[in-house]
Amino acid sequence: MSVSKEAPTSQPEHWLSRYGNSLYRYALLRTGNPAVAEDIVQETLLSAWQHRDQYSMRSSEKTWLTGILRHKIADHYRQRKRAQDTVDLDALEHDGSAIDHRVFDDDGHWRQDLGKWGRDPLKETEAGALWEVLEVCMGRLPNLQRDAFALHELQADGGDDIAQTLGVKPNHLYVLLHRARLSIRQCLEALWFGGAAP
Repeated sequence: MSVSKEAPTSQPEHWLSRYGNSLYRYALLRTGNPAVAEDIVQETLLSAWQHRDQYSMRSSEKTWLTGILRHKIADHYRQRKRAQDTVDLDALEHDGSAIDHRVFDDDGHWRQDLGKWGRDPLKETEAGALWEVLEVCMGRLPNLQRDAFALHELQADGGDDIAQTLGVKPNHLYVLLHRARLSIRQCLEALWFGGAAP
């Protein structure tokens, strides 16, 4: 007996109880702000309800909602960029070079050997604990670095799209990503793999 699929008739309250935690974690990891994550999830559910007749049923309801959420997150970054004052590139260069000097010597080699992490990152990621520490580390980044990192590494957007969303040139984007990765690596080394509490 085959079961025919119908357009979702769920109420947003049902989506919230069934998928809310997952959508919220997804948004929080990509924005680093609990209030913003909550707002984006609410906007996602509202948009899903308003456009429920466009659900093609080629994917699961959760996948469909996550797709809407991804677009809402990208919209958040675009709006934030429009609201931002002009970025002081000199200040960014100064902040970024400081971490480069702490991490690399004059020849470009690591100042310290990488510590032995001793844990299986895949297993830890599945358990969710590593994601919590990653959230803490991302929260310590300057806004533009965090946005670039989230869009590139977590949202998996393309470089040209990210540069356009953030209003930066592609070369500047790669500098932001480089510095974000260095900072996150140091933070993870200290808080997670080094065993300190967040």
